[in-house]
Amino acid sequence: MNRKEQLATLNDPNIVSLRRLAPHASFRFYSDASRASQKDDGDVKRSLNGTWKFEYAPSIEEATPDFWTQNPDLSTFDSISVPSNVELQGYGSPQYVNIMYPWDGLEPLKAGDVPHDNPVGSYLKTFTLTAEALDKSVQLSFEGVQSAFFLWINGSFAGYSEGSFTTAEFDISALVHEGENILAVRVFKYCSGSWLEDQDYWRLFGIFRSVYLTLRPKNRVVDLALTTRLSHRRTHAEVAAHCTLSCPADKIKLSCTVSTPDGKQLSCSNDGDGHFSLQIDDPFLWSAETPSLYLLEICAAEPDGTVIEVLHQHFGIRELTVENGIYKLNGRRLVFRGVNRHEFSCTQGRAIGSEEMLQDILCMKRSNINAVRTSHYPNCPEFYDLCDYYGLYVIDEANLETHGTWQKIGYEDAVGAIPDDKPEWRTACMDRAAAMLERDKNHACIVAWSCGNESFGGKIIYEMSQYFRKQDPSRAVHYEGVFHDRRFNDTSDFESRMYAKPDEIEAYLSSDPQKPFLLCEYAHSMGNSTGGLMDYIALERKYPMYQGGFIWDFIDQAICAKNILGNDFLAYGGDFQDRPTDYTFCGNGLLFADRSPSPKLAEVKAAYAPFRLIPDDKGVTIENLSLSTDLNQYIVRCWTEADGILQRDEYLQFSLPAGKSQHFPVRWATVSNPAVCTRNAAVLLREGTSWAESGHVIARGQQIVGSKIPVCKDGNVQVVDGDMNVGVYADRLRAVFSKACGALDSLRDGIGEILDAPVLPTFWRAPTDNDRGNHFYLQSSFWKIASLYPQFNSLQLADTPLGKKLCLCYNLGPRVEAQCTLSYTVYSNNLIFVEMELLHADELPPLPLYGVQFSLPATFDHIQWFAKGPEENYTDRNFGTFLSRFTTTPHDDVTRYLVPQECGNRTNVRELTLSDQSGPRIRFLSSDGMEASVLPYTSHELEHARHAYELPPELHTIVRLAAQQTGVGGDDSWGAPVHQEFQIKNAEMMSFSFWIEILGQ
Repeated sequence: MNRKEQLATLNDPNIVSLRRLAPHASFRFYSDASRASQKDDGDVKRSLNGTWKFEYAPSIEEATPDFWTQNPDLSTFDSISVPSNVELQGYGSPQYVNIMYPWDGLEPLKAGDVPHDNPVGSYLKTFTLTAEALDKSVQLSFEGVQSAFFLWINGSFAGYSEGSFTTAEFDISALVHEGENILAVRVFKYCSGSWLEDQDYWRLFGIFRSVYLTLRPKNRVVDLALTTRLSHRRTHAEVAAHCTLSCPADKIKLSCTVSTPDGKQLSCSNDGDGHFSLQIDDPFLWSAETPSLYLLEICAAEPDGTVIEVLHQHFGIRELTVENGIYKLNGRRLVFRGVNRHEFSCTQGRAIGSEEMLQDILCMKRSNINAVRTSHYPNCPEFYDLCDYYGLYVIDEANLETHGTWQKIGYEDAVGAIPDDKPEWRTACMDRAAAMLERDKNHACIVAWSCGNESFGGKIIYEMSQYFRKQDPSRAVHYEGVFHDRRFNDTSDFESRMYAKPDEIEAYLSSDPQKPFLLCEYAHSMGNSTGGLMDYIALERKYPMYQGGFIWDFIDQAICAKNILGNDFLAYGGDFQDRPTDYTFCGNGLLFADRSPSPKLAEVKAAYAPFRLIPDDKGVTIENLSLSTDLNQYIVRCWTEADGILQRDEYLQFSLPAGKSQHFPVRWATVSNPAVCTRNAAVLLREGTSWAESGHVIARGQQIVGSKIPVCKDGNVQVVDGDMNVGVYADRLRAVFSKACGALDSLRDGIGEILDAPVLPTFWRAPTDNDRGNHFYLQSSFWKIASLYPQFNSLQLADTPLGKKLCLCYNLGPRVEAQCTLSYTVYSNNLIFVEMELLHADELPPLPLYGVQFSLPATFDHIQWFAKGPEENYTDRNFGTFLSRFTTTPHDDVTRYLVPQECGNRTNVRELTLSDQSGPRIRFLSSDGMEASVLPYTSHELEHARHAYELPPELHTIVRLAAQQTGVGGDDSWGAPVHQEFQIKNAEMMSFSFWIEILGQ
């Protein structure tokens, strides 16, 4: 196939493959039973992964022509690792775009056109076959190539495929010979099918999944389809296996056995035509909570009984039904506590390895995530094996997204949408649906098929859904796009929405809903986000037809790169000079790109927990939200703390069936006042599992009782009222207030100075990604100026019964009538009581926060907290954190979001102690709990950096204490406000108070 023919193929939406074999299930096969028992593919499957010869060219015109000949000129070829993405091996540049296509504004293309700037990768690999191998059927498989490729074997054209994320298989038996064979692959970054691949991700290309040869008997099982069916009471299961053969049934002899999860062997009946059946009494049912797997083994033999091949297929027995508008698994309502997950690695791109796949699944299981949507394409086959084994519900999504063809800035263009009803796109869409279903159909973990993502609507997507139902009536079909186009409303078995607000969901569920409701994307977790999550979780209890949702998304899509200084950093869109780009919109993960957890994950774990625990003074109420697991499979730990110190601790065992709630008595320790008492309860794993050790915390609850106010003592407090300063002295406390700048300017203990800048009120935070998206930073910009330039008005000095009080008054703006006062009452026993009042007559702009900022030298680098933690938390994201004592440092409290922003905050702060090398020197206290952060940067320094490496040297320790901070929000990141209950109420007077205790000797 010459260059002209290649280009014609790439540009024709109707050509999706040439000489490619029909898709089939991804089962395992072995040359004999002994190899099967060793779980070794042996000589049946030969990996071609490794080092290949490679040439990169920016376009086909610059690529070596006829490189696939039997004597290729390799002088221009380098080496490349397979699997990999070309751009992450040093060829070309990654490009990140969301809705818009990568050629938008660069080339005037219509849907289906291939851009002229279309990078090409030419691959060469040799492999050796013996004479014995030539008696086999030799097939070549590519599990993932983006986005289209041509194939030659020994100089002869062998096939073409596009579709990127499903297996492309070719029979090359007639093209190979004994000895060394030459495999040549030409991969194009773009083809006409790239218009169907407008996912929100990095645009990368190459052979990014495994490549392998299979050497199998010519008379063999080509495909295997498994079905399971439960009796009415689920006491019996019928298992049926259908084998598609490459030959007449009398040319091959098949037998079948099934191994149960507890190790028993069962024989299947055989109708002699590749059909097997088996009835199982009291079957083990598969679910994410109990992922019980059976093993089907099919032995293929010659008619004389000589074994030629053994096939293995794990499967689960489970039943999916819709009853009274509720989607159920094994007769129980299924609630998805899910995430969307891109296949992505910060070092390997989409060439994600087994270790990273397993790491993701273990993280999900340990974080109470029970479901994953393969956004927005079928994943690597191995991923489904892992989900079967560890237990995750999967919505398997077809490789289809055409977002940029219909959603424009500010409006939708239904006329330009593809595929819609346009006949030239039907072949490609149906091909992608079939490739996914046929490959993945036997996996128990898959509970629904998805027709794709954000591709509007129309007849073709409806036909995809009908194909799924015809081929597999056992699973539901999902497609969110019908929300935009109701012409074919039956495309989806769910009412599926993206980023619907809680009140919008409630409006649907309370108005005679016709379908179960599913949030296929919600809680957009961009940067410091995922606030208000519990408002969605509350819908689970109120509306049975609410089936949960999938958070966007699991992991940041950022790429390891070198900055201008030569240091490693995580790059986002635009960092590779890629234009057009959507910059930081790739940073939406609950995990950072290096797979370390972000603070958001703690909230998700608590929100998604299968148990709710509510301690009170008599015991604890436990609600079992599991699908089928009794609480007696776990241990319940109950303990009491006073001021963060353990008083009583015991481990109990209770029985509580799934779906039930009960109050259990607990003997809490008696705590004397004054003290802050916490009653804590947690559900722990009683025994280790495949994904966590015994003792792993599943769920936790806490009750906080009491408060603690410092005791002020009568004593000698001296005042020196100078011309420019007022000094106040008590024991080892030395405070100086400047009349010039109107602030607490010096605070000394028995060791030396504590402050390195005047103390001032603050109302600003570094904008979060959500603040930028909903323009909160613009609406509240008045408060940035007020924080930077408060105008000092007056200083007043007064006596109090036990101390001396200084009151500082500030005007906050020339156009808004608002004042702030900071009052300091100094007591003899090294205590200062600080009161802040914000008064205004005009309607004020929305407040980010209101509090006080202290700047200390960077030597104050050790923090002891008695607050909610240990992860950072906010008023709308603190369900997953608990009042306790823990330690951090200012450096470690800077959460490394892709773009520096507000971070490090804690709520319900009762004590905050800062130490330097000499020990503890200053403590901040609140009787009822305040908010606080301790960072090496001011909010303004954080705001002005676009990458972490742009932040200044860590020269200060910035302590910010606040009565309240606006929540971080997270319904979406392009306009949704913070939920109203987590916004700061605009009262005419707002007050805040806390204590300072000087500790240094």
